[in-house]
Amino acid sequence: MNRKYLIYLALVAFFTTIILFNKKEVSIHKSGFYSKPFELVLTTDNKYTIQYTLDGANPTNQSKIFKNPLLITGKESYDSLSFINTTIADSIANFGWRAPTGEQDKATIVKYAGFENESLQTEIKTLSFFIEDTPTNKYKLPIISISTDKSNLYSKDKGIFIAGDNFIANKKHSGNFFKRGKEFEREVYFQYFNKYGVLEFEQNIGMRIHGGITRRNPQKSLKFYARKEYGEVSINLPFLAEKRVNRFILESMQESGGGQALIEDVVAQEIVKKIGLEQQNFQAVIVFINGEYWGLHTIRDRLDENYLAYKFNLNKDSFDIIDGNPSIDYEVIHGNNSEYLNLITFVKNNDLNEHKNYNYINSKIELDNFIDYYSVEMFFANHDWPIHNIKMWKKKNNGKWRFILYDLDGGFTGNRRDHTLNMFERLSNEVDCGSCGNSPEATLLFRSLMENEQFRKKFSSRYKEIIEKYMSPERTLAVVDSIANIYQINMQSHINRWRYPWSLKNHWKRDVENNIKYFLRNREESTLLNLNNYLQKNDFNPKSKNN
Repeated sequence: MNRKYLIYLALVAFFTTIILFNKKEVSIHKSGFYSKPFELVLTTDNKYTIQYTLDGANPTNQSKIFKNPLLITGKESYDSLSFINTTIADSIANFGWRAPTGEQDKATIVKYAGFENESLQTEIKTLSFFIEDTPTNKYKLPIISISTDKSNLYSKDKGIFIAGDNFIANKKHSGNFFKRGKEFEREVYFQYFNKYGVLEFEQNIGMRIHGGITRRNPQKSLKFYARKEYGEVSINLPFLAEKRVNRFILESMQESGGGQALIEDVVAQEIVKKIGLEQQNFQAVIVFINGEYWGLHTIRDRLDENYLAYKFNLNKDSFDIIDGNPSIDYEVIHGNNSEYLNLITFVKNNDLNEHKNYNYINSKIELDNFIDYYSVEMFFANHDWPIHNIKMWKKKNNGKWRFILYDLDGGFTGNRRDHTLNMFERLSNEVDCGSCGNSPEATLLFRSLMENEQFRKKFSSRYKEIIEKYMSPERTLAVVDSIANIYQINMQSHINRWRYPWSLKNHWKRDVENNIKYFLRNREESTLLNLNNYLQKNDFNPKSKNN
């Protein structure tokens, strides 16, 4: 190659660079996966100064000024977040925070905009880059990249990932991560890449902590809200493509299971998906926050008025949703609870063995739905139910109450691995059973309905039918294997990040086999025996309604 040709190539490269810097483009490279490091060129109108960040925060007039191409290696994050404790020393969570071990995967987050006279002139652009040996998604799962200012997550006054200023020693539900409402919602940029590494969805969105006591766990469940103030009023994730919604849940693994398998709720809901209950779908994903690996999570529907409105094509003002926990007086989630309060009063004061009283209940509750819902909960031996994790809804103006299936992480009897747990006996309690988590009122409806011979026969027949049709070991074990395979690919990396489960082989795999699968191999026989014993043992004479 002669000297003149080399000079020619150099001139071409020079003028090409000039042209690129003067084009009205956001970037030469798009968010996604790349096989090797590259130099990133950011461009906008040449009259603007481009300023950028690499830490997830929005750029300001104090941010770095872009002058030369940025070398993107995929290693630009510095574990500044991964090593911050996200629980508290006296936490009652199942496990405390432990620092990640081994090398953690990273992504590079570039946020940039054009400024003039220190004033923002352009839209802020966000790019997420993953550098792998091949330009494909090695995780075999969708990837979510979340970026926001670090203070939104970890500052003492407003950081939603830590205990912070709102923590009160020895108070069960205290700390920043227990704060609810718009005040503790933080704006983030959300990007969704499919399992092939292609960006399919991105927008500014609001993020809060989700869940109950699991808020104290190191890995947090998150919920997201689309709002006009963020730019978009709805969410069109591919996973939720059948219904454009304005909120959804990104569930932590710790919230999905009661043992070290971490998939109990997902497995149970997938097994009974064809029964036709109101329940959650699932999509396993890998999450990165500000370019740092955040482990496995699961996208879930948020079972609220928006879910029901889309599912049944209803106006959101046309129905009621309540919490079924009697200890909080059947708290209103949406609408009104007065009709259910009246219904419970009626059950307390009337004998459902009488035909007219039973017919009245039948006019207020969708009993086929009740039977299917209770059958599922009882088969899986959910020890955190029915006083907890129970929701009901109805259409206004003579609609019937229906039950919503969710939060089965206490199924398979949690850590106890007891497939013999007698849920018929448990639901027959007329007194507070203490450690079992039930109360007389929590079991009242089931007890009262089972006193009616017509209902009792109907329930028993359908319970057996559900077990035969949906709960055979051949079918349920196949579902477990299919779901376990989805998560197993990335479980070791997740363990390295969160240090829970304790190990892949001796804890996660063992719990899948010895807890979930063992339960399902043996549950059919034991629960049918419990049913038969229950029917033979009780004479179902009308009982006092004063409980």
